[in-house]
Amino acid sequence: MIRIATPSDMLLLVLLAAIYGSAFTAIKIAVPELGPFGLVLARVLLGFAVLLPYALARGWTWPSSRSSWALLGFLCAFNLIIPFFLVSWSQQHINASLMALLMGAGPLFGLLMSHATTTDDRLSGPKVAGVAVGFAGVALVLGVDAFTGLSGGNIEARLAQAAALLASACYAVSGVFVRRITDLPSHQLASLVLGFGSVAMLAATPLLMPNIIDVTTRLSPDAILATLYLGAITTGGAYMLRYRLIRTVGMSYFGLSIYLVPVFGVAIAAVWLSEPIPLSLLAGLGLILGGLAVARLRSGKIQATEREAPIQE
Repeated sequence: MIRIATPSDMLLLVLLAAIYGSAFTAIKIAVPELGPFGLVLARVLLGFAVLLPYALARGWTWPSSRSSWALLGFLCAFNLIIPFFLVSWSQQHINASLMALLMGAGPLFGLLMSHATTTDDRLSGPKVAGVAVGFAGVALVLGVDAFTGLSGGNIEARLAQAAALLASACYAVSGVFVRRITDLPSHQLASLVLGFGSVAMLAATPLLMPNIIDVTTRLSPDAILATLYLGAITTGGAYMLRYRLIRTVGMSYFGLSIYLVPVFGVAIAAVWLSEPIPLSLLAGLGLILGGLAVARLRSGKIQATEREAPIQE
């Protein structure tokens, strides 16, 4: 059973949003030197290396059901490798502020997914209005031509925007299934997902990045620091925190942290990368956040009737 979010939960949500928002700036620094595949590989390996000692110290356990094993594979693909790659590739063609804004559309996808898969988080009038206003913000950022065959402008930039939205959808859809793995504590779940991801990425490295040694030995100090931060903090630490919050306060309430990601992302990018903030970006950000606020009307409290099987912690 999920519970009403406590003040400490709220602080953790804000902290997680700040971590996710800062990730876009770090990716922008590291991906030109490592490339999308190399950066995803480094993030997954470093995240697993950070969490593994903690998980071992707490006592290692394995999933006890076939469904848990299957869901682990699903989370590895759609909550880790695929969105990581899409985000890394996208940021070669769009700036960190725009990436943060597009990823902020995730809760809108989450609302639709919750409606389709739950009985206690159905779409309501305010939620439908929130979805409409939020997607209007996304449309304002992308431009009308993004929805009419990507005609005109920079095609790579348009594809990068679409990839960012797809990554956001992957996170939202896969996040709904985190609570269905009930036989593993949160730190163990995060460790296994990252462990599976590490094995998959290492297996693909000889084919997709045969020059990995040459690339890694030529990294600049800034790229090294950005990669270490992405692996240890925004991957290892953030994934454990993400799974814990989804399980304790529910996916719907967890979305509050995602709502805040664009705010942190835009602010951090503006400060550290000196990126311009066009009016359309600010207007789109305002619409998305406004839509998310409207969607939360009449649902300020988590319903105590939303239940799940007991989860180890």
